[in-house]
Amino acid sequence: MNFAYTGAVPPYAPEMLIANDPGMCAQYGVKPVLTILQTPVASPALVSGQVDMVVSAEFLQTAAKQPGSTTALGRIPTVPLHLYGGKEINSIAGLKGKTVGASTKGSLADLVLRQTFKDNGMTVGSDVEITYAGSSNALVGLAASGAIQAFIYNPPLPEVAAKAGVHEIAKLDGHPNVDPLGFSVFSVNTKFLQANRQAVSGMLRCVGDAINKVKSDPEAAGALLAKAASQTPEAATEQVKQNMQAYAILPFKPEEAKIIMSALESAGIYQFGTFDPATVIDNTLLTSS
Repeated sequence: MNFAYTGAVPPYAPEMLIANDPGMCAQYGVKPVLTILQTPVASPALVSGQVDMVVSAEFLQTAAKQPGSTTALGRIPTVPLHLYGGKEINSIAGLKGKTVGASTKGSLADLVLRQTFKDNGMTVGSDVEITYAGSSNALVGLAASGAIQAFIYNPPLPEVAAKAGVHEIAKLDGHPNVDPLGFSVFSVNTKFLQANRQAVSGMLRCVGDAINKVKSDPEAAGALLAKAASQTPEAATEQVKQNMQAYAILPFKPEEAKIIMSALESAGIYQFGTFDPATVIDNTLLTSS
C-alpha cells in the first residue's frame, strides 16, 4: 500500500513512526510505503491511483470535483490553534484596523482567522486586513519585526518572536465553528478501497498503534521529527507533546464537513454547489479497525 502524508509536522508523528518502521504494520497484513507529498500534489496523486491512501487537510474540494474518486474514512482532531499578537495587542478586539498574517489564502490559519473575526463582529477587508507570507516561519519574522500584529501558530512560539514581545492573545481551538477547519482527513482511492477493504482496515489499525506509541513515547517521535524538520530533539519533542490532542482517529461527520465547506465558500476558495459530503464519507472501517 502506498500511503502519503503532507509534511514532517507534529500532527503526522504517527505516520512518521510507520515510515521509520513499516514492519509494525505486518501484523495487520499490510506492507505500507509512506511518502511525503505536498498538499496540492497529494489529492491528484490519490485520484490517479499513484498513492492509495492520504492523510491531508484537503479532501472535500477533490471529492467535489471528481465525485466517487475518493472516500473519507475518518479524521484526526484539530491541532492547537493559538493566536499570537504583538506587544501592543492584548485581545482579538484590539486587532480592529490592524494587519494579521497567514501563510496562504485558504490555508487553515486563513480560514480560522476569517471565522474568528466573523464571530467577533469584524469583517476581513474593512475592519482587519490579512496578508499572506507563504510560510509559518515567515509569519514569525513579520510578527517579530512588527510588520503584522497577529498570526496563528502551533505552539510553542519560537524564541525570536517571544523576545520581541509577541505573546498569546487567545486559544482558538475548542470552538465548534473553528475545530473542523483543522481536521486532517484519512482518504482512500475508492477503487482501491473496493478491491482491498481488509488492507485499508489494517492500515487504519496500524496508524492506531502508531498513535499509541507517540502518546507513550513522545521523545521517540520527537527524535524522528527533529531529524526530518532540522530541529533540536528537545524542541521537536515539545512540539509533539503540545499536539497530543491531535493523536486520534475519529469519525468524520457530514455536518463537520459542511462547516469546512461553508468556510471555503466564504473565503472564495471553492464553491461546492449541491455537493453532499455524506456521499463520500465511510466511517464504518473505524468500528472494525
